[in-house]
Amino acid sequence: MSGRQRGSSSVEFILAGIPILLVGLGAVELSRWFFIKQAISLALLEAGRAGIVDHARPASIEAAFERALLPLFPPTSAQSAEQRLHQAFDRRQAATGAPPWRIRVIAPDAAMFHDFASSGLTLPGAAGLAAIDNDYQAEQHQRYEKQGRAGGRGPLSGATIFEANDLALRLTYMHEPLVPGIGALLRLLSAGSSGYTRQALAGGYLPLRQTLRLTMQSHPVSWRYSNYKVVGPDAVFTATPPDGQRPACHGIWCGHAFHPLAGPAPPVEPPPAPSPPPAGLPGAPPPTTKPPENPPTAPEGPGPPTADDIACGTVVCCLEG
Repeated sequence: MSGRQRGSSSVEFILAGIPILLVGLGAVELSRWFFIKQAISLALLEAGRAGIVDHARPASIEAAFERALLPLFPPTSAQSAEQRLHQAFDRRQAATGAPPWRIRVIAPDAAMFHDFASSGLTLPGAAGLAAIDNDYQAEQHQRYEKQGRAGGRGPLSGATIFEANDLALRLTYMHEPLVPGIGALLRLLSAGSSGYTRQALAGGYLPLRQTLRLTMQSHPVSWRYSNYKVVGPDAVFTATPPDGQRPACHGIWCGHAFHPLAGPAPPVEPPPAPSPPPAGLPGAPPPTTKPPENPPTAPEGPGPPTADDIACGTVVCCLEG
C-alpha cells in the first residue's frame, strides 16, 4: 500500500470515528443521567418519608435526602462518602452561587393552613405556628360540610381536609456532567431560563426535577423556612386569621380558589334559593285570591307549553314565575 493510500485511509477513519465517538459519549452521558435521576428519586422518597412522620419539618427532610444520596459518592481510601458529598456540593455552590439542590414544599400551602389550621394542637418546637389536625379526618370532613362548605372544601384553598394532609415536594438537583463539553453547552442554554434553573445552567450543571406526594402521618406545621435548601410556599401562617380575612400571600401558590396540584375545584358558595314554581304547577303555593267564576277566554293560537312539554328543558320556553 502506497503512502497516499495509507493517508487516505487514516483520514477516512478519523472522519468516521469522530461521529461514532461522539455518539458513544452521548450514550454514556444519557445513561448516567437516567441513573442519577433514579437515585435522586429514591432520595426524595426518603426525604418525604422523614417529613410525613415529623410534621414536615425542613431539617428532617434535608437530613434524610442527603443521607440517601451517599451511594452516589462511594468512599475512597482517602475520603469518606460524607466528605465526598460535601466536597461535590461545595464545588457546585461555588460555581453557581446557589445550593446544590433545592426541595420546595408546595403542599400544604398557606391557603390550606388558613382554611384548616387547628388551634388545639400543641407540638414541640412549633409554638405559635399554625398546624393542621391529622387525626379523625373523616369526621373533620363531615363537620366542614355541615358548616356549609360544599364538598368540605376550604373557601380559600379549594382543598379538602384530606388534601390538606398531603405532603407535596418538588426537587431540583444540580447534576454534574461527566463528558467534557456538555457543561459548556448547558451554559449556552442558560439565557432562556430564569431563577434557580438559570443558576444551575450558568454553572454548567443540568437541573434534574422530580415531584413527590405522600399522605401525612403527623400534623402538618406551617414552618418558618430559614433553610436555603428546603424552601416552602411563598407565605406561611403563624396563626389562623379571622374568618373571611385573606392571608398576606403572594405568588403562584397563593390567592387561588383551587388546590395547585388537584386542579379546579367546584364552587363553594351555596346555590341561590329556587324561585317558587308558577301557579298551577306541582309544588306551587295555593292562590291567595279566589279565581273569577267566568275566566276570560284564552286567545286563539298556540300558547306557552306546559311543564310536561317535551321541549321544556331543552330550550328557553317555560313559563316565568
